[in-house]
Amino acid sequence: MIALDHHVLELGVRWLHVASMALMLGGALLLWMSLRAPLTSEAAPLRAATTYEGAFWAAAGLIVLTGVGNIAAFGRALLPAETGWGVAFLWKLLVIVGLLGASVVRSLAVAQLASRASETRSMPATVSPTRAIARLYGVTAGAIALAVALAVVMAHGT
Repeated sequence: MIALDHHVLELGVRWLHVASMALMLGGALLLWMSLRAPLTSEAAPLRAATTYEGAFWAAAGLIVLTGVGNIAAFGRALLPAETGWGVAFLWKLLVIVGLLGASVVRSLAVAQLASRASETRSMPATVSPTRAIARLYGVTAGAIALAVALAVVMAHGT
């Protein structure tokens, strides 16, 4: 059996948590910015959005898994909800639950647009990914940024 220092494990878990958040935020910002720009073809951004959705949900799973691990590592040292840290923690949880719920809608919208595009070999004239999903990626990026801001407040005190 390999002996592993718990500090190394904690560092690995925290690194995976932050790397997953960076993928989620960076991808959402990149798609939001690229879908707002004038497009010569709507196929490439839609393929990028479809790819991002898979990466997003993998990263979201890692965020939840490592977040629970981080909470477990703190154990009884977690501050109560009546403290500034506790309030920030509760808000962060609410933001994450809202983000995941809104992301289901976004993922379904992207899947529907991709399905329509593959059936018609081009996007229907009435549906433009720039209008249909750019705002959803902006909301996603904003929610992730808010969760990151709350995490910074929690890490550095309130």
